[in-house]
Amino acid sequence: SHGGPFTSGDGAVTIYPPKSLPDDGFLVVQTAYSLPVRPPGLTPIGRAYRIQASAAVADYAEASLTYQYLGMDVIVAGVPEQELALYFWSEQSGRWRRLATVLNRTQNFASAALPGPGLVALLSGYAVPLPSAGWNLVSYPLPEARALPQALASIAGAYTTVYGYRAEDAADPWQVYSPQAPGWVNDLAQFEPGRGYWIYATRPVTLYLEGVPLVQGASADLAASLPTPPATFYGALQGSAEFAPAAGMAVVATVAGARCGRGVTQIVDGQVVYKVEVAGAGEVAGCGLEGRAVRFSVGGRAMRTQGVWSNQTVQPLALAPQPSTPGPGPDPDPEPASVYLPVALQGANGAAAAQPQAARAAIPGAPPAADRALYLPLLAR
Repeated sequence: SHGGPFTSGDGAVTIYPPKSLPDDGFLVVQTAYSLPVRPPGLTPIGRAYRIQASAAVADYAEASLTYQYLGMDVIVAGVPEQELALYFWSEQSGRWRRLATVLNRTQNFASAALPGPGLVALLSGYAVPLPSAGWNLVSYPLPEARALPQALASIAGAYTTVYGYRAEDAADPWQVYSPQAPGWVNDLAQFEPGRGYWIYATRPVTLYLEGVPLVQGASADLAASLPTPPATFYGALQGSAEFAPAAGMAVVATVAGARCGRGVTQIVDGQVVYKVEVAGAGEVAGCGLEGRAVRFSVGGRAMRTQGVWSNQTVQPLALAPQPSTPGPGPDPDPEPASVYLPVALQGANGAAAAQPQAARAAIPGAPPAADRALYLPLLAR
């Protein structure tokens, strides 16, 4: 069709073509029965449509489309209608892009500007905005638990660390998940209904979750109940002639003399390893702030390796023990030693002259008293 507007064969999509469409050109709308890659956290509503032009069009200015959906499709899919939006996939980019969508929930229309030829689909998922780079506190809104990292697939590559907090577990209240950490470090396995989580985002981004929420956003009570996340350190323990690491050793982390974290060593793949969460100053007075030095001891033995407190991501850090305390060094001001040099002394009649006296008596290494007549003492340092 040329000049438009024109509709798809089933009447669900109406296209308003770009003004730059050549006079002998036209657009084609085809039903797509499958998506190349389903966007994480989003559920398709109705069909997807592929839009193609008969000739190259340099500018799609003023081109737009309107998608009419069925309310029953939204109900059956079990998704929030207010989160419906049009998404665009182009073969050139190889990814989905959310279009600025005008939603008319009374007449079941979704409209957006058409960026060019490609695939268009109507999708919905519950949006959890992470409005700033850094830590964002969110309340998990869905009625069923979701495993990690699948629940975070829609923001893959845009976060470093996630913390959960259980105040009822006084011995180990924090659980952590990081895509960069090995499996034995990650003890946060899933998001659970009604709980809050800290997510460190590398940029402002929106997390999408499939399903209808029961809880809307993080409440002020939730924000007040979760302290600032800790800094997590993990790694291998190095031994020495005086220190043999083993499983079950206590690992203690201190900041400026304050005890701020405790862990226990374990064996993973034949290697003794540790993990310790070092509290921030907001959780334990005198503990971590960005850039503070963190010192460790294992089994009561001080480690020479130090860390730097930062909770932006989990930190791999191998620990090595302090060397044994050296013995006493040389005397900084030793007593002078006497060295005796042999000499022959004779009197006028050839008899031995008066015996010289050693400058110091009872010095180790001095000649016997009977022979000292033949030696002169020389003091030397």
